[in-house]
Amino acid sequence: MRIATTVKTMLSGLLAVSALLAVACGAAATATPQAPAPTAKPAATTAAATPTAKPAATTAAATPTAKPAPTAAPTPAKPAGKVIMMNGNWARQQFDPLGGDNEGMLYMRLLHGYLISGNENAKMLPGIASKWEVSPDGKTWTFTIRKGVKFHNGEEMTIDDVLFSQVYTHGAASLPNTTISTLINQIKQTEKVEQTGPDKISWTHKSPMANFAFYQSELFGSQAPGVVLPKKVYDTVGRAGYEKAPVGSGVAKLVKYVPSEQMLFERFDGYYYQPANGFPEDRRLQIQNLDLRLVPEEATRVAALKAGEADIIESSLVSRKQIESSGGRVAFARESSYGVIIFLQCWETQLWCNKKEARQALDYAIDKNLIRTQLYGTDAMESKGWTLVTPSALGYSPELDPYPYDVAKAKQLLVQAGFPDGKGIPPFKIQTWAAGDFPFLPEMSLLVADMWKKNLGLDVTVNVGEAVGIREKWQAWQLGGDVMLRSNEGRWDGGSAINGAYGLQDSRTRRSDDPVLRQAVKDGLSEMDLEKRQAAYNKMYRALYDAHYEVGLGYVNLPWGLSSRVSDWKPWPLSAYATALWTVKLK
Repeated sequence: MRIATTVKTMLSGLLAVSALLAVACGAAATATPQAPAPTAKPAATTAAATPTAKPAATTAAATPTAKPAPTAAPTPAKPAGKVIMMNGNWARQQFDPLGGDNEGMLYMRLLHGYLISGNENAKMLPGIASKWEVSPDGKTWTFTIRKGVKFHNGEEMTIDDVLFSQVYTHGAASLPNTTISTLINQIKQTEKVEQTGPDKISWTHKSPMANFAFYQSELFGSQAPGVVLPKKVYDTVGRAGYEKAPVGSGVAKLVKYVPSEQMLFERFDGYYYQPANGFPEDRRLQIQNLDLRLVPEEATRVAALKAGEADIIESSLVSRKQIESSGGRVAFARESSYGVIIFLQCWETQLWCNKKEARQALDYAIDKNLIRTQLYGTDAMESKGWTLVTPSALGYSPELDPYPYDVAKAKQLLVQAGFPDGKGIPPFKIQTWAAGDFPFLPEMSLLVADMWKKNLGLDVTVNVGEAVGIREKWQAWQLGGDVMLRSNEGRWDGGSAINGAYGLQDSRTRRSDDPVLRQAVKDGLSEMDLEKRQAAYNKMYRALYDAHYEVGLGYVNLPWGLSSRVSDWKPWPLSAYATALWTVKLK
């Protein structure tokens, strides 16, 4: 039985109250800044990270290896002007890589320089590291660190800063000091970090990690493990002091910070990514100041844009006409975020979702096309790919596209699972929150709940909570039998997320305990040949797709509202948060 008429009627009410939902949920979704506890100064290396003899012969990865020849620096035009950007969520509001994640990647990318850079085609490029290579067994990666990179305080970056940063981020001593699941998994997989030459740092892992270079790059959009911290600053003030006055080597330096209100950044003239240092383009800001403001409510952000009080805002297609009527326009970041339903703790045999047929049934009962066309619009959302495997991602093929809407098939699968007409499935909740990178998650959750009720007779309610709090309960395994409807950042290489979800038995974000799936992930992530990795990843993804511990809902092209003052900005695809801000130009 189709429920389009019912849901369309419901949608009219949902859209009418969307502003109210944004107010109610957006405020909750803004993390309260936490005063980080000082941590012990990390040792120069991990327990096993004492310098060793020259490492075994390595095979070159598919990356540039030659440093470009320096060219004479052109005289740049003096930058001027300020751009005010309004965001809906700043996550934890921490600048240290042990705390900066998700929505915080906006300001992390501004503040910090990365070992590996990237471009709009999701291609990894030299950054602070001039080249990188991997050993034949895929376990040891070695990066060569360039000279001449400067921190915002004028100090020149040294190999000691890089070693300190990577031991700090990947060393076992930091395990108790982070709650970021990807970092926790990475720390557990790292055997040692060490200096292996005058300008070389090596990481050795317990198993091959084909995705490690991407994980250390600016293209990795969830966390910032590839940033370099100033060792002298940490030695002097510790982590708590650093959070009060952070120093990085990125495109802009932080000159004013009012928690949960404002982050004022200033152009860093000494940013390393410029032709004077042998790079092919100048990635310094073309404006003098970037003024970030935290404004959870979309209606308030749109009003500020129309009134000339903001230049760039997180927006949605619902606001497109208002933005364009005031002389502004909308720019899209393609494949920026994906929507996913995760069945929680379903490795536990007593839970209803332990049955694969039950999980598949709930997928068939969702009319994804209705959600796409009526709630988001065809410009903003596409129902393609499986969770993080969007069409531009490594490993994608059409076989990974979402299930079609088929209520009869859904009911048949419920019978096979032992739950005819939904009988035997206890009441459960959809856990969700308001997210700046994927508008209308609460509204989407209400639609999905309504479809499951009407199509399958399930007793399901929606809990709209605060993002950090729900994630913490999930990772503490307190939500077994519920489902989580969330967004996550688009990415070209999803290896680190998949390893945490299916490859590591003790991961706090795991979806299953199936040894067959663990082996599939191990096989996929062990393929070091880039030309063969597409097929290896695709095989891995198709095994996980069939297991159906997650339901892919499609991806969004995130719209950014631009005022009439902004003449140009080219945000990168496959990134949920603002990127390539050096391309912002004012009229």
